[in-house]
This record gives sequence, structure tokens and C-alpha cells, in this order.
Amino acid sequence: MASESPDDLSFLQELGYVKGDPNLLRDAILYLTAKCGYVYPVKIAKLLYLAELEHINRVGKRLTSAEFIHDKYGPNPREAGLIVDFLEMNGWLQKEVEASKRGHLMTKIRIARSPSRFGLSNDAVATLNSIAARWKFRNTDAIVAASKETEPFRNTPKGAPIDLDDYLAGRNLLAGKSVREQVAESVDDIEHGRIRKFASKTEVRSYLDSV
Repeated sequence: MASESPDDLSFLQELGYVKGDPNLLRDAILYLTAKCGYVYPVKIAKLLYLAELEHINRVGKRLTSAEFIHDKYGPNPREAGLIVDFLEMNGWLQKEVEASKRGHLMTKIRIARSPSRFGLSNDAVATLNSIAARWKFRNTDAIVAASKETEPFRNTPKGAPIDLDDYLAGRNLLAGKSVREQVAESVDDIEHGRIRKFASKTEVRSYLDSV
């Protein structure tokens, strides 16, 4: 009897092919492909990246542990191709080669067999539904352009990994209530002249050492 859920890909992490849990990326790929009907390799790569950013901004955590590289054609998840190959080999995805309107041969990826369940949280499903609804009918060029305009991509050198964990930390810091309160208090202190003054450089150094 065929399995109701895709094979466990944890061995890819154990062998060092991926850094985090590959099953989260596996399920995100399957879910987005099912929602979109079909995807191209470039399109699924950018949808996964945009989903990561939306999840960070909305939920305050990573969607998957995928490592994205600053590529000529936008953010490229390093592990996605390998996971797609395993999903095809195990009968969950199927690939078709077709000619584009420009005459280029392109690989179309479809769902071959739908899992009965996904190992995705409710927040993850909400994020992926939002991304699919927004980008499903947009052409790949528009999605590539949108991904290239994002802050993490623009701030990363060509060919280098995009540090989404650092982006996440920065977003969480800015969203922290304590930070907002400290900024508001500082503004209020300045407006009301409640600014700390020091009698000497020694006092300044002592204060800074205590912070």
C-alpha cells in the first residue's frame, strides 16, 4: 500500500546535505505546488523565498531552514532541487518539459500524488496560502523582480548566502515591545529636557562601563 505521506528526508541533514529539517522544505514545496497547480523551478524557488520573508514578518520565525543564495535570477534555495528530485523519484512530483513562448525548453513541475497530511503548522499553512493566492497567476518574471527588490537580497553580495536568520533577528528586535518603549521613553526624555549630564570624562567612562 502506498504511503499517505512523503518519505522522511531527515537523512539528508544527517549526511550534511542540508542544514536544518528538510521535511519542512519538502512539505512547503508540495503544498505550494498543489496550490498553484504547477510550478517551474525558478518560480517555486522565488515563492519559497517570498514565503520565508512573509513568515518572518508576520509570525516572527523562519518557515523552513532553507539556505538561499544570491543568484543571477534572484534568491535560489540551495537544497530545493535535491528535495524536488527525491519527491519525483518517490512518486510525489512529476516533471514535464515544454517549450516556452520564447522558444526555451522549461521544466514544469506538478503534483503526482497528494499527501493526506502535511507536517506544517497552522501559521505555515496560512503563510503558504497567502503566497499562493498573491502569486499563483503572476508570471515568473514578475516574481523574480519582486524577490530581487527585497532588502535581504539587495544587501547580499552576488553568489553569497542570504542571511535570513540575521534578518529575522533584526525584525524581531524592531518588533520587540521593550525596544519600542525604550525609544518612546528616550524621545520623551529629550522633549522634556531629561537628558543625563556628566561632570567629567571619568564619570562618562564609569557610566559606559556600567551599561
